[in-house]
Amino acid sequence: MDSDWLSDARRQIPALRAWHYFNTGTAGAMAHATADAMGRAFFEEMYHGRIRPEAWEESGHAQNECRERLGRLFHVPAETLALTHHTTEGMNLALLGTTALGPGDEVLMTSLEHAGAVAPARLTELRRGVSIRTVDVGEGGAGTVGAVTAAFTEKTRLLVVSHVAYGTGAVLEVGALVEAAHRRGIEVAVDGAQSVGAIPVNLSELQPDYYAFPAQKWLMGPEGLGGLYVRPDRLLTTLPVMAGAMSYGVGDDLYPDARRFHVSSIFRPGPVGLAASLAWLEEDIGYDRIFARTREVTASLRAIIAGIPGVRIATPPDSASGLLVFEVEGRPAADIVQDAGARRILIRTVPGDRVRVSGAWYLGDEDLDAFSQFARSLA
Repeated sequence: MDSDWLSDARRQIPALRAWHYFNTGTAGAMAHATADAMGRAFFEEMYHGRIRPEAWEESGHAQNECRERLGRLFHVPAETLALTHHTTEGMNLALLGTTALGPGDEVLMTSLEHAGAVAPARLTELRRGVSIRTVDVGEGGAGTVGAVTAAFTEKTRLLVVSHVAYGTGAVLEVGALVEAAHRRGIEVAVDGAQSVGAIPVNLSELQPDYYAFPAQKWLMGPEGLGGLYVRPDRLLTTLPVMAGAMSYGVGDDLYPDARRFHVSSIFRPGPVGLAASLAWLEEDIGYDRIFARTREVTASLRAIIAGIPGVRIATPPDSASGLLVFEVEGRPAADIVQDAGARRILIRTVPGDRVRVSGAWYLGDEDLDAFSQFARSLA
């Protein structure tokens, strides 16, 4: 039976009445707190104008609140965090902005990376004259750290790696990879699209050079918003890809902190909504409770999926990221997703003709029961 806190939280997420929502890894369900805050900001602009004297101050306050709340979540100063439009923008800022890369240098990435990291790397190849090399790490389980570190060469200057692999659900050992890379003088840019809000992320311990993440997935915030962490000793040696009025502090100098990566105005209701979502998660629900519940739901889903005849689970057994990826012999993934949709179960396909299920903390007993019934129908 769902606990009182979970039942109360679920009542604040209207989409759960329409769907058994197993696709948070693409876009999380939105709570009333987020939508209401954005609505108030939008109607304030509509009825009172977007150029009120206090509008800029209000917008800046919302952005600062986002950075402060994210700083507490990551255990880093707010000054190391910039707001972006999505993970992909953050990865572009990192790969194109680092001064560590030059002609003849090498960018190493794993075989599990999303296009949001691969495409910026390819652009870096064109603009900076670097080469890209991919190391095969299978599903991302045991042996990943060894495979990546064995692939380092004297030319390697940057490692691109996901914290949680979008296509397998594997939780990669980012801390060990960062430590090994830094011993060789190699910078590390991490794609945190599937980790932030799903598992604990302590950037003061992990110490990556760059860490990009979105608002709309496990943080349940608005689309068109994300963030980038830049390690303090990399801030002054990382140049913005673009610059604007918001990039500069007093005088002609770029901000010395992560605000140097801000360019111009952001859709103002966005940061207002993200601040509200972060406040709801942090204060009303609690991240410790969220992470524990995500592990619990993921374990329940793994047990259900393991019972499907002919199934192969791609997600390594020691990964409890919230994502589970599987395939069923003789069943195209697209057909499985379509059949699930007919039962109001929201899941998705991923490359390799596989199905991905997101075990978000807000899923209840009725959702797990519905998924269990659907899994039995796949026999």
